[in-house]
Amino acid sequence: MSLIEIWLSLYFALVGAYLSILLSRILKQNGTVLHKIDETIAKLDEGFRKMDDRAEQRHQEVMQRHQEVMQHLLQQRQEALQQHQEVLQQHQDIVELLKRGFGIEGVRR
Repeated sequence: MSLIEIWLSLYFALVGAYLSILLSRILKQNGTVLHKIDETIAKLDEGFRKMDDRAEQRHQEVMQRHQEVMQHLLQQRQEALQQHQEVLQQHQDIVELLKRGFGIEGVRR
């Protein structure tokens, strides 16, 4: 082997070592970046889960309030219907009394 071949082999060995060190640093930096991206995605995912939980809770509250309002409206409607039936019954009783009292059979409503 000549002296030039030894120097070239040594040169390429040093360049290879340098490139290996440089590449390992780049890969390490990329790994750190990927780790930070994973952490950020995990935080965002947790935030979205919390938003979903709050939205679900709000939905349940709205649905419960809706049911309460509907029950209240239904109760008011039933009370109004009962009052209407009582008034109608009173009206029919009055008409019946008038029929008996005056002896009229064909009283119109």
